[in-house]
Amino acid sequence: KITSVTDKKEYSFPENIQNAQSYSFMNDLNLLFLIDEKNRLVSFSPISLKFNNDTIDIPNNAKIRSIESYLTYLYIIDSANRQIYRYPRAENGFGEKTNWLQDDIDFENITGMAIDGNLYLSKKDSVIKLFNRKIQNFELKKDADSSIDKIFTDEDTISLYVLDKTNGELDKYGKEGDKQAFVSNQALTEAVDIRIDEKNSLAYFITSEGMFKITLPR
Repeated sequence: KITSVTDKKEYSFPENIQNAQSYSFMNDLNLLFLIDEKNRLVSFSPISLKFNNDTIDIPNNAKIRSIESYLTYLYIIDSANRQIYRYPRAENGFGEKTNWLQDDIDFENITGMAIDGNLYLSKKDSVIKLFNRKIQNFELKKDADSSIDKIFTDEDTISLYVLDKTNGELDKYGKEGDKQAFVSNQALTEAVDIRIDEKNSLAYFITSEGMFKITLPR
């Protein structure tokens, strides 16, 4: 189900999807996309408060690690076929995919993806930056004992934010990889995902029990 944090109303998934494995909000269309363990895709509108079954052609043997949106495109990481697919929005779903990735990368231990025009792939100990389908020179200047469990940025976010569950930290980086600030909170060791609202200086964290927020590091 989806729960509104403002009024606590709940919206149950349609019968054909029970466990959402990955999700992404597409700002340009104001839609939330969810994909399950059988690679079925549905969208949810916060305006109409309704679900819709969306068509998408995903290889049968695909192992999806993460999905993310940019403009009206949906990007999907498929570790089984060592590829990142890009799908254009079409009527009632998505059109024919493009094998977006042109360089060979290691798909082991990927923890997340973020897109701001560049595409960032987070791994446990590093971040890969891609632009125009190819790897770019990029080094995230993290502390040696830090983990990279989730990553967040988008076209409206100035910085790059990393969840370090090992140390219970939210780390703030510049887009060139330099560490700018961090905030510590023991509750961060239990977080499984993050969302950032720079405009209101807030970070939201999802756990297995719910959601909480903290003020962004400065």
